[in-house]
Amino acid sequence: MVMMLLLLMVHTLTNLNLDNNLFATVPREALSALKKLKTLSIANNLLESLNDGDVFLSLARLQSLSLDSNLIHQLHPQSFAHLAELKLLNVSWNRLTSFESIILPPENQLQVLDLSYNYVKLLNVSTFHRLRALSELSLAGNQFESLRPNTFATLRHLSRLDLSDNFFQSLPPRLFTSNRKLVELNLAANLLDTLPGDLFAGLKHLTALNLRNNRLTELPAAIFREQLPFAQLTLEGNRIERFPSDWLQASADVLLQNNRLAGLRKFAPSANGTVVRRLFLYGNEIATVEQDVFRAVPKLETLYLDYNRIDELSPMVFHTNHELQHVTLSHNRLAVLRTNTFAGLARLHSVDLSYNRLAAIEESVFHGSPVEYLNLNGNRLRTLDEWCFSGTRLLYLHVDSNAIDAVQVGGAGARGEGGVLEGLVELSVASNRLDRWQELCARNFSRLSAMNLANNSLPSLAQASGCLGERTNLDPVTVNVGLNKVSLIPEFDGPIRSLDLSGNSVEDLEAQRNLSYLSLANNELTVLFSTFFTDCARLEVIDLSRNALSTADKAWFEPLDHLKSINIEDNRITQLPADLLSPDTHALELLSFAGNALHTVSDAAFLADVPIKALNLSNNRLEEVTLLARNEFITQLDVSGNRLKRLLLRPNYRTLVANANQISTLEWDHHYHGKFCQLEQLYLADNLLEQLDQRLFQLATMVALDVSENRLDAFPFDQLHRLKRLTVLNVSRNNIRTLPVMDAGERFKLGWLDLSENPLEQAELEHFLRSCVVNDLVVNVA
Repeated sequence: MVMMLLLLMVHTLTNLNLDNNLFATVPREALSALKKLKTLSIANNLLESLNDGDVFLSLARLQSLSLDSNLIHQLHPQSFAHLAELKLLNVSWNRLTSFESIILPPENQLQVLDLSYNYVKLLNVSTFHRLRALSELSLAGNQFESLRPNTFATLRHLSRLDLSDNFFQSLPPRLFTSNRKLVELNLAANLLDTLPGDLFAGLKHLTALNLRNNRLTELPAAIFREQLPFAQLTLEGNRIERFPSDWLQASADVLLQNNRLAGLRKFAPSANGTVVRRLFLYGNEIATVEQDVFRAVPKLETLYLDYNRIDELSPMVFHTNHELQHVTLSHNRLAVLRTNTFAGLARLHSVDLSYNRLAAIEESVFHGSPVEYLNLNGNRLRTLDEWCFSGTRLLYLHVDSNAIDAVQVGGAGARGEGGVLEGLVELSVASNRLDRWQELCARNFSRLSAMNLANNSLPSLAQASGCLGERTNLDPVTVNVGLNKVSLIPEFDGPIRSLDLSGNSVEDLEAQRNLSYLSLANNELTVLFSTFFTDCARLEVIDLSRNALSTADKAWFEPLDHLKSINIEDNRITQLPADLLSPDTHALELLSFAGNALHTVSDAAFLADVPIKALNLSNNRLEEVTLLARNEFITQLDVSGNRLKRLLLRPNYRTLVANANQISTLEWDHHYHGKFCQLEQLYLADNLLEQLDQRLFQLATMVALDVSENRLDAFPFDQLHRLKRLTVLNVSRNNIRTLPVMDAGERFKLGWLDLSENPLEQAELEHFLRSCVVNDLVVNVA
């Protein structure tokens, strides 16, 4: 009976997922019985080729086929030729160098084709001749440098096209003229420095255009003349120096961050009005903002101007922007805020002015604007004056890293006699010069849930008793009084959820039954009683770093079954008990014993058994960490600054930091296969490597690689094109003398490359740089 049911299930099966296995070939015989199969996925396996044209012959009803993330370098021309009902085909993240073998039946129904992240350089226009129903096509992440004018001429139903992350320097005029149904077009991360004026001719349905991270200095006048307003126009990360007024009619979202705009000048009035609601201008070189520049965008809701060079804002600069809700001006050069700068904006709720040079805020800056969130961190304010905030409805106020030594009470604020500050939910005044509690604790903080007073000069907290006594909300609060002069637990009225006492001299923890976060870092602790945390059963995070503890006691953590993070770095611990933590009780996001005096962890069995995601054992005296191979939960491991001679790469690692050891070779887990290793960041600086294991260049997930200060006399740059996600590479301080000139199919892109302190020749470096794309280069040559 069971066998009959199984046979029946097989014959009626419509969906089959075989992802993340070890298939080296398609299981043709097993699939031959699945006559009704509609969806098949064999992604992330070990398929290298489809050499038989009849491999999917029996799957005539197949509608969706996913073969992505394999090792496929060859396709038989008849592989898909019998799949007349196929609607989705995904062969992305393989090793194809040609798409010529992707042939479907003449009357196919294919709608979605993903060919992204292969190694194709040339595209034959005949590839798409039979795909007349195609609506979505991705060619991202290949090696394309150019396209023929009629490449997409037959794709008249195309609505989404992705050409991002290739090597296009230019595109043919009217390239998309036949694709009049295009809705989304992605041209990001290419080398485009100019665009034809008629490139988007006929695309009246285009709503999303992405030109991020190219080399554009300008766009042709009226290039968007045939488009309705975009939902999003992305021009981020180019070299644009001027902001034409016609872009204000182009899109509700205009993303112009990280360009080279030097100033914002008044825009010419538009008869058609503007549609911009969100304007992203951060990371430019803007030094001046003219008085009425934002009059042209009356519908503006969100404005990002951080990381520019603005030193002054005119009063009433936003006076016509009645829809404005959120403004960021952090990391500029503002020295003063003038009266009415943000006044009369009935929808404004969030303003970020952090890290400027503000020494003064005039009265009524925010008058009539119901601002709830205000960030003034990193300025030069000396007093916290309520008059400055009159008219607001402040709930969240951050004034860290100023020079504030007093809180001055102004007149009645938006909340009446109590003043503006008394309505706060969150107050952060860290890293200032406060030395008295009275000015804060005399206030009626009836709604306060978080107070950060770290790094001031506040005395013992006996004076703080009743500081939160008027609160109407009895939920536990967050209190940070780190780096003051505190010797006793704060006597705030009401329960505390998060308590930071770091950098004080507290040695005794009174009952705090509501604590979930506790920091006693840098308190000169030499010993903790076994029952120290007994009453704190809800603790999730414990920070005991930078003390003088010489032992770790399992009794500390036994009653704490909610623990997520333990930091005991920079103490004097020489040995870890085998059962410090229990796999039956604990599962940690973070565990750190960095900067202690550990010689071995071979007896610390809990490191193998307890689920730990991020483990830091750096800067000890360890000669081996073999025990860690048994823990399959670790995704981030830091063992730098030890005495390791061997390093094991395990498939569960995402980030592995092993700088400053004595490693000469890498070892691989015996269960390892590169397809299943998800390593993203590998740091091996200051070791003894003489060559690199070629298997590293099979790790498609790699984002950052640091092998600086080793003994390399060569580096396989010709393999870097396989690491399509790699953005950061550091090979400095080696003995690399030669640089290859890559073939066209081996070109790669990097965001940051450090070649410094290698004996390179100038001429060779220039040839090398012509065959790759590097945004930020660090180098010195002979």
